[in-house]
Amino acid sequence: MPPFLETFDLIAVINIPDRKDRYRECLRELKMVGLEVTPGKVEFFPGKRVTTLDGFPTLGARGGFLAHLTLIREAQRRGVKSLCVFEDDFEISRENVAPLLKTVEAARNLPWDFLYLGHRLSLPHSPTGFTDTKEPIITAHAFAIRSSVFEPLAEYLEGCIVRPPGDPIGGPQFIDGGITMFRERNPSLITLVANPSRVTQRSSRSDISPSGFEHIPVIRQAAGLTRQAINFWKQTRKAS
Repeated sequence: MPPFLETFDLIAVINIPDRKDRYRECLRELKMVGLEVTPGKVEFFPGKRVTTLDGFPTLGARGGFLAHLTLIREAQRRGVKSLCVFEDDFEISRENVAPLLKTVEAARNLPWDFLYLGHRLSLPHSPTGFTDTKEPIITAHAFAIRSSVFEPLAEYLEGCIVRPPGDPIGGPQFIDGGITMFRERNPSLITLVANPSRVTQRSSRSDISPSGFEHIPVIRQAAGLTRQAINFWKQTRKAS
């Protein structure tokens, strides 16, 4: 059995249904670590497109925040014991496949509340392959949560939605900021991060914070072609 299935009850990829490009790319990434879509074990979870900010910094930030919150509540409803979340721009380089699988397998026997497989922290080398951290973590493209955290985290995130922007307790914001503030308010929680980071983010048009120029059709098309070229080169390296 693939290590992911032995370690996590549910692996969910958040994907906006009309982003078929990302769906196809995610299928390739999942296959690299021995995973295929399997109801109840490996699923694509529909992201949300919204039309109003309601205090959030961008429409994408609000959509992403609501998608993560809904997924956590759904995992709780199903009785999932550990949830691994991927955003649909996650990427696993060829050289990281074996180390990532080893990391996931090792995490099965470690205590953690949050487990980040991908991040942007600069950390000193760890011989164990993990670092226990209290630092803020930017991005939420590859992380896992234990069921014991579902209820308090969901309650906190629901509170962020109704509090005003900039509220010191936590208001509308990007999901990684919301999780970071929750962790800061609950310092007894254990957050392990893979050291070094094993999952990166793919070069792709963002639905969270798109470039200010990408509303211009010609520039958007050129940017898309550039990303395709970058990703094709990466895929070629994986296959070689």
